[in-house]
Amino acid sequence: MDKNTLKSLFRDKNFIKLWSVGAAAMGNQWLEMLAITVFIYNATQSPLAVTIANFARAVPMIFLGGFTGVISDYFSKKKILTIAYGILVLSSLLLAGLSYFNLIEIWHIIIGMTLTGIVFSTDFPVRRNMLGDMAGTDRVGSAMGFDSIARNGTRILGPFLGGTVMEFSGLHGAYLILSFFYAFNMYQIFKVDELNNDKENLIYSNYFRDLINGINYARKDSSILGFLLITVIMNLFAFPYMIMVPVIAQNQLDISPLLIGILVSTDGLGAVAGAIFISLIGKAKLYKSYYFFGSCIVMVGICLFGFSNYYILSILIMFLTGLGMGGFTTMQGTLPFILAPKEMRARVLGLISVGIGMNPIGILLVGFLAVKFGPSYSIIICSIIGLSTLIGLFLINKKTL
Repeated sequence: MDKNTLKSLFRDKNFIKLWSVGAAAMGNQWLEMLAITVFIYNATQSPLAVTIANFARAVPMIFLGGFTGVISDYFSKKKILTIAYGILVLSSLLLAGLSYFNLIEIWHIIIGMTLTGIVFSTDFPVRRNMLGDMAGTDRVGSAMGFDSIARNGTRILGPFLGGTVMEFSGLHGAYLILSFFYAFNMYQIFKVDELNNDKENLIYSNYFRDLINGINYARKDSSILGFLLITVIMNLFAFPYMIMVPVIAQNQLDISPLLIGILVSTDGLGAVAGAIFISLIGKAKLYKSYYFFGSCIVMVGICLFGFSNYYILSILIMFLTGLGMGGFTTMQGTLPFILAPKEMRARVLGLISVGIGMNPIGILLVGFLAVKFGPSYSIIICSIIGLSTLIGLFLINKKTL
């Protein structure tokens, strides 16, 4: 990476603010996932209950991902994000109070998870779009690489913090931490200078026509189509495994919440290593390869984790999985800015949110398989299907690479 590019990015106060917002949001996402999964499983001993709670957070992506991409072209991105994080501050404080006074019910948690999912549907089409516009075409690869490093870095801190809080404080402590970082994000977004082109409402556009145009564009461009299909495959067959990691860790590895947090954090450590490698010495001509083969490594790692009965071995496998995840997440934020023209970028980023919105279906699938065959075999089956589908996609669409 050009040192001048690095210096110019970190001298940009707006970039730093949006960069820190992404890191805090991702850290909260992992903290919430681990804390709530541990709490619900301990309370119910049911993988299905864990599945339903995580499904509630993921399902808004199906309905809102693509629409958010179009809406962000009509309204102030800054205002959208400020209001969104303000809602999460209030909901987290309310849930913290309910938990502290032992009044919290599973349905309260599910409502909170749904609100989180609604807000997180804005990340790709709104926050990352702002980040890419600020960086410009010449710096976008570096900007998205460092955004990925920060987001993956908080995957180390988030689960560790979640496990520690659950072991020594409880669910109310987790919600208080969530509310603090959501308030931090709200403040940072409020301080961002609004871009000139962000104030321009597209008066002569049509909402649904724009969304349909984005879908039609993706269908006609083989590279974009392959890129989006990999996102769909990963969200159907890879990412849902994370909700079963705390369950498998308690049942198969017999470890405490703190050790579960350390285990999940190892995945984040590997992801940071992968993102740093790509950001510092990765070659632009290999970006699609990092994306595809990173996804394949994730699938292999998930399969191996399902078979592991040893804590240390599981940690090593999680690190390998994280390496692949670093390639996937870094390129997922970068490739739309390289493959899509600027006028279609928000639509493509919105379609990524739709692809991410396939995650609820994957969560239901892994939950059903966990009830039928057990948590370990549920992720093994999904990873084998996912890897086979990735290979099939490459054989059908060579522009995937």
